[in-house]
Amino acid sequence: SLVIEKLEEYCDRIWGKRKPVVLDAFTGGGSIPFEAARYGLNVLASDLNPVAVVTMKAAMEYPLKFGADLQQDIDKWVKYVGDEAEKRLAEFFPSVGANGRSPLHRESPVQNYLWAHTVVCPHCESVVPLSPNWWLYKRPEKQNLHKWCAVKPIPNLENKRVDFELIKGSKGKGTTIETDGGEYDPDTTTTISRGVGKCPNCTSVIEDDVIKSQAKSSGLGLQLYAVAYKEGKGVLQFRIPTNFDLEGVAKAEAYLQEKLASFEISNIVPDVEINSGAKTDELIRYGINRWDKLFNPRQLLTLVTYVEIINEAKSKLQIEYEPEKVNAIATYLALVLDRCVDKNARLCIWDSGRSHAQRATTQHALNLTWNYPEFSGSGELWKACADAVISDYQGLCDLFGTKSNSSTIPGLEQALMRASSSLTPLIDIDIEHDVSILQDQLLGTKSNSSTIPELEQSVMQAVSLIAASTDSLLTLSQDARTTQDKLLGTKSNSTTIPELEQSVMQAVSLIDSFADSLLTLSNNSEQDARTTGENRNIQID
Repeated sequence: SLVIEKLEEYCDRIWGKRKPVVLDAFTGGGSIPFEAARYGLNVLASDLNPVAVVTMKAAMEYPLKFGADLQQDIDKWVKYVGDEAEKRLAEFFPSVGANGRSPLHRESPVQNYLWAHTVVCPHCESVVPLSPNWWLYKRPEKQNLHKWCAVKPIPNLENKRVDFELIKGSKGKGTTIETDGGEYDPDTTTTISRGVGKCPNCTSVIEDDVIKSQAKSSGLGLQLYAVAYKEGKGVLQFRIPTNFDLEGVAKAEAYLQEKLASFEISNIVPDVEINSGAKTDELIRYGINRWDKLFNPRQLLTLVTYVEIINEAKSKLQIEYEPEKVNAIATYLALVLDRCVDKNARLCIWDSGRSHAQRATTQHALNLTWNYPEFSGSGELWKACADAVISDYQGLCDLFGTKSNSSTIPGLEQALMRASSSLTPLIDIDIEHDVSILQDQLLGTKSNSSTIPELEQSVMQAVSLIAASTDSLLTLSQDARTTQDKLLGTKSNSTTIPELEQSVMQAVSLIDSFADSLLTLSNNSEQDARTTGENRNIQID
């Protein structure tokens, strides 16, 4: 384009080179090498952080190396992992209809399960779910004001627990929900504020140090208080958990305990101690001293199952593809997994104003949230995260100009054609004239040896073949050198593709060597022919 042409002219004026090398030793997010590669400049980029390195590979190296055609392979294996996960995890995520009676996995898929952490009230020994708000749906748009929804804690002192009632209606005064029975303000029934809890059963205060003490000694408990699902293709709906939901949770916990030893042997459970630090101490204060404790049992089972399937997929990839492509596809699968971890942890937030789950890293901190959403691991989680991650690959290819059914380096074919059309002879000689002289010299030496015509004919053919091969290789050597200059100066873009430069240089070296060998062979053939002619003359005489 005109912009790139002007940039090249400017670089040539300043540095005496149209394609200077851009070095970014601490690339971080990779914006500098990314834009430099888009302008067709040669790029050297590195970083000590492995996350930055993987990001550069996914955002630059693989789109440049494999082009848009890799999208089909990525989609194929993303679907494979999703299909396998649905088969293996379906029993742990039963979906039910609005009546809560019959499983309707296909008709009413669950999107999120909403959980609250619990403690035991030191006064009445009731299990108290802790939450700073009980809102489920509070979208402020005019067309959504009639669909506000929340849950209301119902004291149950007799059974030492707290139950919940679903409240739906239109927006009332302030932040209340208007129902047939009056207005309900979910902000008035909260059970924790500024770290201090309140028991709905006995109205006693549960101090911050009591909550932390229980969390460190026995861990915070969990209570499922709402389920978000979709009826067909309609909007998000909510309901109170049913026995089907609780059975799915219990099955997941039992299965995880059964398989935990096997998972640990396979080293796919992140049961690593959390080091103390300014940020991590926030977790340790509430008993989360290992990374696997950032997830409830079913969340952990979901993520471990994804890792299992991805490892199986990688084994299959190694049979079907070359190593570099295996690494590329596996990298994108791993990026989807990373997003699943970010979207499905005890640090996530339920945003009632937008009726969706926010990622754990939204906070830019490691703060435990009192109530959090869990995605349905049998389908919704992997699908949503894959759509967010994999859809960017085609866009990256568009930015770099790589297209389907094209070379891995944008414009490689055009560069080769331009190089071929602008070539000049390496040696300013007439090859055909030289071959003719060589033949005359050889035949002149042995012109009296017509008694052996087969030898004469063989020598002529050999000389012609060697001379023609030498001519072709000399031209090919020049072509390769010119193409090398054009490619490395115009289209290599980045040392994230070191194999290209190395391969071109090796090819040029090999062609030069082969041409030199054939020239030597041609000279030796001439000498041998003369010697043979002299010997034949001696014998005839």
